[in-house]
Amino acid sequence: MAKRNFRRIVLKLSGEALAGEQGFGINPDVVEEFAKEIA
Repeated sequence: MAKRNFRRIVLKLSGEALAGEQGFGINPDVVEEFAKEIA
């Protein structure tokens, strides 16, 4: 399989996913969990 060397990606997250249980706005705890999973 050929090696791919990506420097950047586009990751699209919905506002609903970032709101968490609040249902609105951006929940910093949810954003932090996403960042940990991506890193």
